[in-house]
Parts: sequence; C-alpha cells; structure tokens
Amino acid sequence: MHMKLDLGGLPDWLRAVLHEPHPMKHKGAFKVLYPVIPWVGMMLLGFVIGRETSRRERPIPIWLALSGLFAALFVVVRFAGWGNAYSHNGVGDVSFWIFSKYPPDLAWITFSLAVIFTLLAFLKSQQENPWIHALDPVRTIGRVPFFFYLVHFIVLFVATLPCPRDPGHPDGPVPLGLLGALAIWLAQLFAMLWPCAWYYRMKSERPNVVTRYL
Repeated sequence: MHMKLDLGGLPDWLRAVLHEPHPMKHKGAFKVLYPVIPWVGMMLLGFVIGRETSRRERPIPIWLALSGLFAALFVVVRFAGWGNAYSHNGVGDVSFWIFSKYPPDLAWITFSLAVIFTLLAFLKSQQENPWIHALDPVRTIGRVPFFFYLVHFIVLFVATLPCPRDPGHPDGPVPLGLLGALAIWLAQLFAMLWPCAWYYRMKSERPNVVTRYL
C-alpha cells in the first residue's frame, strides 16, 4: 500500500526516510535501508499479533489461519501486479520469487509472514520432542534479535579485516562464493552465541525501557 503513496513533492532525503530508500541509497553518506512507513506497519503488526497469541493456550490454530491468509494474499498480490516492486514472467520463472525488501513490497511481506507463521506453528507443535533442544542456539539469538542485528555488523567487519581485497571493489573482500558465504554465516552465528546469551541475562536482570527493545 505504501508503494502507491505519491511523495513526489517532498525532498529526496525526506522521501527516503519515509518510504523510498532508492533515491538516496547510493548518494553520499546518507543511506536509508529501513524507511519509516512500511517498517512501522510491520512492527505494529508484530506487536498486536504477538500480544494476542501470547495470551492463548493454543496459538497454533490462529498461526495456521494467519499463514493461510497471508499465503492467499501473496498469490493475489503477485498475480494482480499490485504491490510488486518487480514484475515476473509467471510462477514457473525465477523472477516470480524475486521481491523487494528495501523497502518491503507487499509480495515480500505476505510471503514472509506466511512462512513465519507456518514455522511458528510447526515449532510449537514440536516443543515436547527431544530434538527441539538442538535449536536452543537459535532461541538464544531470537531472544535478543535487535542486539544481534546491531552487533553482527561489527563481527562481520572485524572478520573481513584480514581478508584480501577485491581489486574491482577495494572496500570489500574477495568474494568467496556460496559455500564460503555459508561458512562465514555459520561462523558468525557461533561467534554471536555468547554475546547474545550475555545480553539476554543482563536484560533479564536489569530490565528498562532501552534494553527491552534490544
């Protein structure tokens, strides 16, 4: 819906802050990856649904219903051509599965929420099975998602310092390919476990208005 807003009369920097990161994304030092309008909507949706389902003894039915709803909305949005940042050549083409996250288009939002609520329902249904404890490291990170998001940039920066520079892009390391990227991703997750566990303990022992949102 935010993609239909006409903000052409506003300065580029204000349009970028509100909902269009692209005009300013590659100009100077001012960059906006998380424009206010679409992401505030996502945050408010998360607060409302999270509070509602946390009060239910059996949240799985509502999660499955929401998953089906957003899956249906995704199909409608993708085929209707409204709310899509990128066009596609049909469901059999890879272009059908290319969405915009910065800013989020309706296709990305509906698809992501359908997957999220499906995973929530599945994991809740498996909470009594012993194998679920293998996901405890994921829970450690999930308890402090914003802290993880902020700190992981520092971890990645430090990790890339000793890497050889890419001649074509002196500011970045030499590309390592898919397997190399996967290895770095897993190593980063492992490196972040202790900081996330520490911050969760600190947040639990000394809660305040700042730490509760990190």
